[in-house]
Amino acid sequence: MKKLILVMTIVLLCSMAFAWDLIRQTAFPTNFYCLEKIGNTYWAGGYVGAVAKSTDNGLTWRFVETPAYNASANNYKDVWDIDFINDMQGILVGDDGLVALTNDGGASWTWPQSAQNIIGTSRMYGAVYFPDGRIWICGYDGKIGYSPDFGVTWSLQAQGVTTVACYGISMNESGVGFVALNKGTPSQSKILRTTNFGQTWNLINLTVTDNPSFNKVRQFGNKVVLCGDKGCISYSNDNGVNWTHYYGAGGTGTSMRDVVMEGNVGYAVGRNATIIKTTDGWATWQLLNHNATVYIEGIKFRNDGSLLACGWQGTLMLSTDEGITWEDLVPNAIDLWQADVLDANNWYIVGDKGTILRTMDGGHTLIKKNISGSTSLFYTCYFKNVNEGWVTGKTSGNIYHTVNGGDNWSVFTIPGVSSAKAFYKIFFVNDQVGYIVGLGGKVTKTTDGGETWFTVGDNISTSANLYCTYWKNELNGYAGSGGGVLYITNDGGVTWSSITVGANANIRDIYFRDANNGVLVKDGGEIYYTTTGGNTAASWLAATEQAVGHMMSVTCDHNGVFWAAGYSSNPSQQGNSWALLKSFDNGATWQEEGFPPLTFNPTQLTNISTGGGKLVVVGKNNVILAQLEVPEHVTLISPPDNSVGLDPNNVILTWAPSPYGSVAAYYGVYIAPDPETLFDYYYFETTETSFNLSAAPGVNLGYGNTWYWAVLPVNEIMDTPDPNSDNFMIWRFTTQAQETLEPPSLRIEKVNNQIKLSWDAVQGATSYKIFGASDPYGNYTLITSTTSLNYIITNPGNMQFFKVIATNE
Repeated sequence: MKKLILVMTIVLLCSMAFAWDLIRQTAFPTNFYCLEKIGNTYWAGGYVGAVAKSTDNGLTWRFVETPAYNASANNYKDVWDIDFINDMQGILVGDDGLVALTNDGGASWTWPQSAQNIIGTSRMYGAVYFPDGRIWICGYDGKIGYSPDFGVTWSLQAQGVTTVACYGISMNESGVGFVALNKGTPSQSKILRTTNFGQTWNLINLTVTDNPSFNKVRQFGNKVVLCGDKGCISYSNDNGVNWTHYYGAGGTGTSMRDVVMEGNVGYAVGRNATIIKTTDGWATWQLLNHNATVYIEGIKFRNDGSLLACGWQGTLMLSTDEGITWEDLVPNAIDLWQADVLDANNWYIVGDKGTILRTMDGGHTLIKKNISGSTSLFYTCYFKNVNEGWVTGKTSGNIYHTVNGGDNWSVFTIPGVSSAKAFYKIFFVNDQVGYIVGLGGKVTKTTDGGETWFTVGDNISTSANLYCTYWKNELNGYAGSGGGVLYITNDGGVTWSSITVGANANIRDIYFRDANNGVLVKDGGEIYYTTTGGNTAASWLAATEQAVGHMMSVTCDHNGVFWAAGYSSNPSQQGNSWALLKSFDNGATWQEEGFPPLTFNPTQLTNISTGGGKLVVVGKNNVILAQLEVPEHVTLISPPDNSVGLDPNNVILTWAPSPYGSVAAYYGVYIAPDPETLFDYYYFETTETSFNLSAAPGVNLGYGNTWYWAVLPVNEIMDTPDPNSDNFMIWRFTTQAQETLEPPSLRIEKVNNQIKLSWDAVQGATSYKIFGASDPYGNYTLITSTTSLNYIITNPGNMQFFKVIATNE
């Protein structure tokens, strides 16, 4: 999260060199704490020195290097506030006494020694910059700094409140200003107020239930609004003389962080994805039901009246419908935990902060789905089809169900599941029977297609954490747990036995290709495989591979290739080493799979899934990778294998594509007189599932000949299935023998110096070949072929003897 590589185009260039498509990753792996607007330019700042700038009204963003971000020294300071007086001149403040100024729009920054002299290393939380060069800053230890000359010289204001933190500061052009304060000790809600530009500051105690601290203060004419802990919003209509407090407006567990107003319309935002709206200057307010799920730290009106907000997980988002629907302007830093791939185009992905994503175009567009009121961590999802599915996770026992593609959700609650527990994996054996496993040894089962659920497996300890499950059928299932323990049931989850596979690392996932061949993956890069069913500890064998990072997920595609995904083996996961693996021998040996490097995010892959010809990988920091599976072999249809007597003038090849693997972009058709030269003789391409071989250019099948043929599908990235596979079909056919025709009755007549040949029609003939020779017993030379019943040889030369042969070729 601390190393932001600036050149974003690296991703695009590198993607071209890999079969994997890096669909997205977070743009800013940080938490944004503040948002500033000046004209059409926006600034956002936050955790570990992240500063982002937009010059197109917030639509696109780029990283800006500042004194808060020093990669060479591995020194990063949180940025807490930014204020600009025009496009060029601005200030940011943050940790360790950071006070940085720019006069060129952020291209360069200075950190005045004069500011350091008075601030020291105290964290600075707020800043106000006036166009005439006056600046106020505030922060820890009650410090309020002041500069009258664009930050050249500095002094302290408001000595005597050193025991509290100053979290936010505001000032209007009349000299009335406020500082939002921590409640301090003893607990007392309070603020500072000045009426003379900070020459003197008065401490004002406010009477608010439970004495929340105040985090931000904003002034809008004579109206002043405070945002505080415990969901508190306070406002004054008379420059802070009288106050109205809405304790708990955002929920008593929510810290309100910012507020914006235009006229009487205002929005206050906070953590727990809280948004409060007023349309009458805070005389009344309403808590909005919306689709944002992150902690929101800053909000501004755009020039067109829409809203722009920033928040945790690198969130920069836009609402054009008064705060109800929010669109991410950049990929945020949400962790993704599982994908369910229905086909190449339709997938669902779930993750942290209530994230549910749907794509209907193979990942080009990701649509955010929302469960109203939920910001839960979703670990797992399963979709029966494009409309019906289930999601769950750290949801206090709630299992959510949709039948309309995530537009609406119902909930079934398993009693007794605390908020600290989680469900990790949903697995449906068939349309009716499904299982969910999770923390506390919980095994939950449905037998009515997910309408209702009940717990089974009472003999699994409540201290066991079940991270994964796989079921060969309704009765025989497996659940991976901590300490390398693998639980096994043969009675539908009623009772379980256990074995220990390898060392004591957690089993993160398990997958069986068939009844005998399976693979499980563990923390610490451990991979085990079985070829005998996996029901005993001895049946699991350590695979040959080099991963050392946690292996989180395993699957098998329809071509029988096992895939595993997990954390990179590089230090701090900075790199892709052994994060994605594949095995062609049922998991015995593994090779590293290359994919585009992530620009600044650690490589922490959490899930790999396959379906409908697509492989999809998801991970932390919003990473999504995808590639087409290798297409599967076609099934040859006609002419049937070993066909004989085919008319060489009417041979049409047909085949059926496999329902599995990726869709073919085209088919390669191979023809040869023997199987050894199949790939070296005739070759044609077609997008159809049939091919008229007799009409193909340059092909002469002839009579009485045997030919071998095969078809290979080729997908859009030029992958083909293995021709050495047992599923590769090579068929043969033999053309009919040439029919023996009666010889024509030939007549020869000499006309001047020309020879005229004529003959009667022969039944079954389609053409006639004319030959000539000088010696009746010598070699005859082909003169021509004709469909007529006569022919004139204009220059016979020394040829005196002729013959005509009827043919049906």
